[in-house]
Amino acid sequence: MSLMNRRRNLLLKYLLRTHPRDDWAEKAGVLRVLNEEVRDDDFSLSQWEIGLTYYRDRFEAFKAPGGLLLDLGCGTGNWSIAGSTWFDRVIGIDVRNDRLKAACRLRDLLNVRNVAFGRGDLTALPFPSGEANCVLAYNVLPYVRDWDKAISEIERVLRPGGMLWCSWQDVGILLFYFAECLILGRPDSLMAAVAARRPRWFRRRSGERAARVYLSAKEVREGLLAHGFDPVWKSNSPAWPSPARPLFPQRMLGLPFFHEVLALKRSGRKNEK
Repeated sequence: MSLMNRRRNLLLKYLLRTHPRDDWAEKAGVLRVLNEEVRDDDFSLSQWEIGLTYYRDRFEAFKAPGGLLLDLGCGTGNWSIAGSTWFDRVIGIDVRNDRLKAACRLRDLLNVRNVAFGRGDLTALPFPSGEANCVLAYNVLPYVRDWDKAISEIERVLRPGGMLWCSWQDVGILLFYFAECLILGRPDSLMAAVAARRPRWFRRRSGERAARVYLSAKEVREGLLAHGFDPVWKSNSPAWPSPARPLFPQRMLGLPFFHEVLALKRSGRKNEK
């Protein structure tokens, strides 16, 4: 791994410092695959360095319902593979071919039989209505150009009473990008984040619907309610479902940074049979 990636990982390691690193038998093989397929993807490396136990504990904490799990924005498959112990089937969807290739290799390395990976658009999911028991959209919504449409699609593919577990970053992500810019000497890191928050009049005039990089808790909450979801737990709730903490801290230097919400699809929606 290059010096630049090691320096960048210091930022991620700081954010993930509350999670103990899990040493398991296949860890060396997993990291080898990641370095072969996504060498410069320090985010994916940081997720796997935590180990699968953390992700399995989260599914246990939320009493995963079984059946079919759709992992949207699955990346290199850490959540999908961890979820294979709780669900009959898991399908991971992502837009990056390199991450999907790594996910398939890791699935085979870990001898997981009930997980499939494929490329797909989160605003047009290739699944029948009401097929999924649970949808995981972890840290992906702000990167979808039409995240509100993605929530509508999630509602469509979930069965009535099905579970949506989603997370996203808030305005505090700009502090992370700013620190990355200073540490790496890469102004493009910060400029890319700022550019993605183009004012609405610019987007209307250009016809562009850009990814947002960050979303407020209010925006997502209103989107969930509008599309037939009832939130039942959120990361700033005083009652934690288990000792397992959210992946990232909720605030960064006083600014909202990371949110998690567990929501259930209301019964009586249009795809109920």
